[in-house]
Amino acid sequence: ANHGLKVSVALELNNTEAVKQAVNAGLGVSIVSGFAVISHPGIVCLPIEGLGFYRMFNIIYHKNKVFSPATKKFSTFLKEVKQPRTI
Repeated sequence: ANHGLKVSVALELNNTEAVKQAVNAGLGVSIVSGFAVISHPGIVCLPIEGLGFYRMFNIIYHKNKVFSPATKKFSTFLKEVKQPRTI
């Protein structure tokens, strides 16, 4: 539901720090991870009830690099984590 609001995208940024600086400069509002604005002076963080986002992450590595035993174990652990985590 749009609750009678019309959203107008005025600016798109590809960097969370740039988004925080734009909000801090009074250029608008944004939706970012709560972790991104912990203890950021000048920015107020309001939780959004009932709004859930799904984010996909990937394991990346150099194609010619051989995994160490620790890296292999960590990679296996990450692949086995399937439960969504809420913050």
